[in-house]
Amino acid sequence: MAGLGGCPFTKVAGGNTCTEDLVHALHRDGFRTDIQLSALVDVARDMARFFGRDMAGSVYKAGPIPEPATRPPQG
Repeated sequence: MAGLGGCPFTKVAGGNTCTEDLVHALHRDGFRTDIQLSALVDVARDMARFFGRDMAGSVYKAGPIPEPATRPPQG
């Protein structure tokens, strides 16, 4: 969540992916739409407030990209 976690031996955990950003990308591609993105965003915002700093995620800061009115065919 919010990019926390990773290796305890480095200050910059370059391989971390924020859960809410990953779920947002999956939703945009039509996968795992059963996961409630808004709840993940709420948790990421709570974590930022708890730690008193911005977290690494983008979706919790900017919000999800709205779905296009018509989705172009894939493939």
